[in-house]
Amino acid sequence: ILVCRNYFGSQVSSFEMATPNPPGLDDGQPYPGVYIRAPAILSAGPDVTVLGRVVATPCRQAAVVLEDLERRIENGEKVVQMKVVDALERKSSQEIEYRTIVKPASDSQEEKKEVSTIEDADGHNIVLPGAADGSNAREVICSVQNGHILCTAFHPELTNDYRWHQYFANMVKESKAATA
Repeated sequence: ILVCRNYFGSQVSSFEMATPNPPGLDDGQPYPGVYIRAPAILSAGPDVTVLGRVVATPCRQAAVVLEDLERRIENGEKVVQMKVVDALERKSSQEIEYRTIVKPASDSQEEKKEVSTIEDADGHNIVLPGAADGSNAREVICSVQNGHILCTAFHPELTNDYRWHQYFANMVKESKAATA
């Protein structure tokens, strides 16, 4: 998986948003995903099952990192890991501002979302979701599964909705049954 660390912002930027339910446990109500300093999964390999996606705008720092990643992909670089990208503009020794990254709105009526693709070390294509015109909102992955491993960008333990706990408990039961 390709992950953008702290995509949704710092701890003080924590929030709750409607998040997809776990497979097989949809009761018609959205799941109250709690996002605290949460990463966004940008891409998943062919052996990883995507369980849920959300549309969200990255925090300022993540937007700067994504802009740099998109530039590197466009230049044909093979990116394995990104170093810290500076999100500050230093105008003088005393004046510092955050860089703001927003994809300008196009003239067409359709919202365009460009997609960047890079090949990983194993030869798999990694698809990086593009930003929507007029904003930086992207459809990002919030939950995945690979065999007996479950990964969520949100914190299911911080809600009274136990559907993701039930899904995980079912995974454990299935794994135990398969090894018995």
